[in-house]
Amino acid sequence: MEKYAIAYRGNKNSKVTMYIISDFDCGKCIEHHSTYNSIYNKYKDRVKFGYVNYSGNPSPLIIASESFNNQGKFWEFHDTAFNIDVMIDSTRIFRIADSLQVNMMQFTNDFNSTEIRDKISQNFIGIENAGIYATPTIIINNRLLFNSASYDEIAKLIDTELSKQ
Repeated sequence: MEKYAIAYRGNKNSKVTMYIISDFDCGKCIEHHSTYNSIYNKYKDRVKFGYVNYSGNPSPLIIASESFNNQGKFWEFHDTAFNIDVMIDSTRIFRIADSLQVNMMQFTNDFNSTEIRDKISQNFIGIENAGIYATPTIIINNRLLFNSASYDEIAKLIDTELSKQ
């Protein structure tokens, strides 16, 4: 997974890593966000968490997330985007950027850059080449989790991996 564009948080030195392969526009990803957030809150001091964008195409939300990541604001945008109950269009994305106090000139340039779109497209190709075609997908220490919506199953696998350390 390390070769992909990934935003990390939690204990970045942990030997246990949980990857969430997700899409800001995916109904199931939105539905299960609170589960993943609860897992993060329980294990953030002991587990490294990585978020990987995946979708059928580079949507404005995915492009925005990479643009925010360039300014160290990925997780602030992530949390904001998953907690807004209305459709997030480009206008709302730029309002979020303003509220997160990013450099608006850099954000606009990044948001419109082909470099970010190319990076995202390469991510998608790599993910598909790894045999992953759906969101949300959870991988913990290179172990694909079948039921990515189960708090208990995710926690059990994390606990198993932590006990090996």
